[in-house]
Amino acid sequence: MEQSEEKNNIKYWNEIEYYEVKREKKANVIKYYEEGKEYMWIVSFKITERNSKELIYFGRQRWRIENEGFNMQKNGTFDIEHVYSQNYNAIKAHYFFIQFAHTIRQLLEKGIKYIKELKISKKEVSALLIEALTQTKINLTENNKIQLRFVLKLSI
Repeated sequence: MEQSEEKNNIKYWNEIEYYEVKREKKANVIKYYEEGKEYMWIVSFKITERNSKELIYFGRQRWRIENEGFNMQKNGTFDIEHVYSQNYNAIKAHYFFIQFAHTIRQLLEKGIKYIKELKISKKEVSALLIEALTQTKINLTENNKIQLRFVLKLSI
């Protein structure tokens, strides 16, 4: 196991051995200290002095995206704290649709460049999305694997 010197509140270890289902595996771990808090990530590629700061930056960004996104879903308009079913598959499907709705909402809030240039409202974009999603026919009997693609038809 390769271990780093602690520099700039960063410490990392490469090739830490662990066992999973009778197979030996190796992982790399990086730890970062900031303002009395400790952050740690497990990565699959070798950590070096050169890439350690970049790994920390992207690890923090990913955490921020996941934390803020989940917080919005839980405490914002999506109200995922409430269980709407006792059926496990229904709960998974419900959460999938919340994820989907949250993604659409973020795209609308951030604004897509060409939609801003067309000067159409969020309400009009929502109506176009609803139309695309509800008017698309899917034949589930032919193939179990499907991929949905939608084209927004915008009239200028």
